[in-house]
Amino acid sequence: MKNATQILIGFLCCSYLTATGQLPYVQHPDPPGVIITSARMNDIAFDASNNKWIPFANYGIGVYDGTNWTMYNTANSGMPSDSTLSVDFDASGNAWIGTKAGAVYKSGSAYTLYNTANSGLPSDVVTRIYVNGNTTWFGTYQGLASYDGTTWTVFNTSNSGLVNDSITAIDIDANGVLWIGTRNGLNSYNGSVWTSYTTSNTVLNRFIIDVACDNAGRTWVSNGIKTSLQALTTTGVNFIQDGTVYDFKTDLYKFEMPVTYPTGVTLTTDIAGNVWFRANIHLSGMIKITGTAFSFYSLPSINSGVTSFGSHWNIDPNGILWTVPRFRFYFYSLDPSGYVQGLDAFNYENHRSIDINDVKAGINVMGDMHWDLSTGKYEVPKGSGKHSVFASALWIGGFDQGGQLHIAGQTYRQTGIDYWPGPISGISVPLDTAVAMQFNKIWKMDKWKIEEFKNQFAAGNVTNGTYPVPDEIATWPAKGNGIVVDEMAPYVDFNSNGSYNPMDGDYPLIKGDQMLYYIFNDVLNVHTETNGLPLGIEVHASAYAFNCSNIAGSDQVMNRTTLYHYDIINRSTTQYNDVYIGLWSDMDLGNALDDYVGCDSLLSAGFTYNGDNDDESVSGYGLNPPMQNVKVLRGTLADVGDGIDNDFDGTVDEAGERTSMNHFHYYNNVNNNPTGNPSTSLDFYNYMTSVWLNNMPVSNPSGDLTHFMFSGVPYSGTGWTEAGSGNSPEDRRFVMSSGGFTFGPGDTATMDFAYVFTWDSLSPNGLNTSIARNQADLQLVQSWFDNNNFPSCEVYTVGLNETETSGIISVYPNPVIDQLFIQSEPGSLYGRNYTVLNLLGEEITHGKFYSNSVPVSYLPPQVYVIKVEFDNGTEYAKFVKW
Repeated sequence: MKNATQILIGFLCCSYLTATGQLPYVQHPDPPGVIITSARMNDIAFDASNNKWIPFANYGIGVYDGTNWTMYNTANSGMPSDSTLSVDFDASGNAWIGTKAGAVYKSGSAYTLYNTANSGLPSDVVTRIYVNGNTTWFGTYQGLASYDGTTWTVFNTSNSGLVNDSITAIDIDANGVLWIGTRNGLNSYNGSVWTSYTTSNTVLNRFIIDVACDNAGRTWVSNGIKTSLQALTTTGVNFIQDGTVYDFKTDLYKFEMPVTYPTGVTLTTDIAGNVWFRANIHLSGMIKITGTAFSFYSLPSINSGVTSFGSHWNIDPNGILWTVPRFRFYFYSLDPSGYVQGLDAFNYENHRSIDINDVKAGINVMGDMHWDLSTGKYEVPKGSGKHSVFASALWIGGFDQGGQLHIAGQTYRQTGIDYWPGPISGISVPLDTAVAMQFNKIWKMDKWKIEEFKNQFAAGNVTNGTYPVPDEIATWPAKGNGIVVDEMAPYVDFNSNGSYNPMDGDYPLIKGDQMLYYIFNDVLNVHTETNGLPLGIEVHASAYAFNCSNIAGSDQVMNRTTLYHYDIINRSTTQYNDVYIGLWSDMDLGNALDDYVGCDSLLSAGFTYNGDNDDESVSGYGLNPPMQNVKVLRGTLADVGDGIDNDFDGTVDEAGERTSMNHFHYYNNVNNNPTGNPSTSLDFYNYMTSVWLNNMPVSNPSGDLTHFMFSGVPYSGTGWTEAGSGNSPEDRRFVMSSGGFTFGPGDTATMDFAYVFTWDSLSPNGLNTSIARNQADLQLVQSWFDNNNFPSCEVYTVGLNETETSGIISVYPNPVIDQLFIQSEPGSLYGRNYTVLNLLGEEITHGKFYSNSVPVSYLPPQVYVIKVEFDNGTEYAKFVKW
């Protein structure tokens, strides 16, 4: 949790971000005679001339031709009531209007009323109307009715399979199946058979807000809980395909960023059969479903529009979205064809999480990470709701040959940004905003998915098209893929042709058990965060982690560590001198207001720790709190012959010498000189070189100049620490930097670092407990990195190659659809235990053999391993489930 200043910063950054990348809109005039603060709209529909018809709860029905309004009510027409609820049109362009006093058929100036007294309507309150050819369907509070011009037919809970008599929504799919939403469940009706989606058989046991059928054979349903006329909470958007109910969030969306729904989500279908609905993914927006993909369009922020975009949406034949709120009249049209996603807008593709182990770390594509632009997103332990980092970012700066400072960096984006997605060169077209949009995403790749792809390719299923190549693999930004013409994302060139193509068996080359890959630059626009001159850098960034949930002892730190690699390429024609790479962090170790910071120069780490032995508040870690580190694992190459021991190994200018953590500096969250937030380009550079904002170098309590603030050992009473300096624990920021070095045109500077969370929750903080463990953990991570022997417990290849087994068992058919047969020595399987694993080594199911087959029809399509336990050992075999 942040203090008031930081909360303000979060607000400012989000306001800044929503300034671009929004649906263009037009606000249309109010209808005459309508008090907009008391108007309530119930529907919106379009006639053959694309006039907009809006039923009002208390003003009749309004028709808008794009310029002028015409109102039809009891005072000036044959309308039986000013309370109108729905409208639809027949093939001749005549309107059917549902009111609280019956249904009205309006043909020109003639009005025909149908109510319970003169027709088969079961109720005078007509909530929904749907015209299908010569048949009109009416939803009422007392059941469903149809009218073909001659005969009325009524369906209710007493004479049909209808689940509830209060009808809320109606649509008909391409097969002529009628879908009916009610106040408590959903029905489909094919003319003879009723199917119910209610409490007993699906999640759709709620108030059905709306129903829409798309062009992919799916029926979409928005549902919620309604306790009164005003209280309608949307709880879900689902789709039904082949009788199975799916959830948009879990079955189609599949991203880490949460989706929320506003009140009363309505569904609309465009002329191509794509479904649209309103949802919030960090920003308020519209989602368009196209096949199995979706697009997000953020809604504009306008004085009245933030709260007025709401209940009722529809899209006209020209593809224009029209919306009216439910309880106050603001009438807008929005044009998706004019939408350009802002590069600085936060969305579900440019914010992804490393989450393979016990950390869930959010990463952004534009040079900063570990936050979602308003809250911290470095959760550890994963699922605990506790966060140890609020935000982090890359800083880099140096001087050109004329002595001018060039710098890029970010903190909270409160004044702007210095980085944008995409490469500067190595692509078939010049970098511009459109190209940057193609790279405005983070590719998230799991090692198990690569192994699955490799096995599917070996089985021929990639080539024959029975295995759809995952999007992350298909779009991997490697040489030869799309507009990429240079070496970018690393990959395995299976056929050694020098170009990436998954159809040839090529696949991403990743670090760890899971990796995020993204590219950003500092030249697409002016630097509005540091206000510095650009360097012309292109950064190829990787964030990765290993998973070993059952690892014991001190090795457990691997499950609470995330690792990072930067290739920083100088794409300019300028040589920069005295260049520093900065790793900036605002660590909030649980409770943000009781933290200290420090560093260990020999272990190349900066860290945050608690000011006492209790991290209070609901956001805190409680007693015996942890420490959070940032550790430089390997810096970039140092300048040859610079006369400096850059890596602190006791040797000066050895061959291949690299930089390390060469400076550590902290500052306060205040906007004043000399120890506060940086605001100018020189401020940012000063902090990377141990200089205060007043250009005075840092000195320790003895008056000696130093590059390392608070380098003493916490809890020991020795060296320079915050506690020893009399500081009160507070909300801290720090930047640790690596350099300086010379950065010439075409040079690549590399940086490897890790975020290491260390915790002994059973022992009080102290020199022999938390500090000793922290040092040991940092040394262990460094050793793993140096020797490239990170522990991993993931099962990827065991049993996948038949040559790796003794041949005691084999499986068929492979791929398999429903029943997997195991071939072994006669009689050897009976009574044996078997386990089915996925490629992560996670158990899916287990059992005993009483025949030589295992049912697998219920398994989702992917690659599995079956493990069979014999007296003299365990055998494995892989199989592919179709």
